[in-house]
Amino acid sequence: MTEENNVDHEKQSKEAIDIKPESPVAMIEGKKPISVKPATSAKVVTKTSRDRSKILDKIASLTENGKHTLKKALQQAGISKRTYYTWKKDAPRVEAPAKVNPEMSLSEEIVQLEAENKRYRKMLADKLRVENADLRKRLAS
Repeated sequence: MTEENNVDHEKQSKEAIDIKPESPVAMIEGKKPISVKPATSAKVVTKTSRDRSKILDKIASLTENGKHTLKKALQQAGISKRTYYTWKKDAPRVEAPAKVNPEMSLSEEIVQLEAENKRYRKMLADKLRVENADLRKRLAS
């Protein structure tokens, strides 16, 4: 009877382990692996960069005036704290516009404004490049 228990125990322990077909254990035992499905399958929703920025703006406006805590604002937006910080890290940084000094000459002011304009063009080009890549990825799949 103890031999039967040992055989049953070995059988159960082998069934509980997920062995990959290319693993040495599978080759030695000549057994097919048992596939284990995850307990829950969360639906992955991919947001566009425009949607992300809208959600981040909404959260910023909710938390800015002190009406809501960050936790409550995230619940309203339907995203996790981890997602929020990831999106915030990946969001393009918006710089404050250059301050015009009244003591500057007109030519210096034009040079400063042209440099600012160049930075904004670069930011826009980067943003459009990311959106274009996102759209190409979507069309490919």
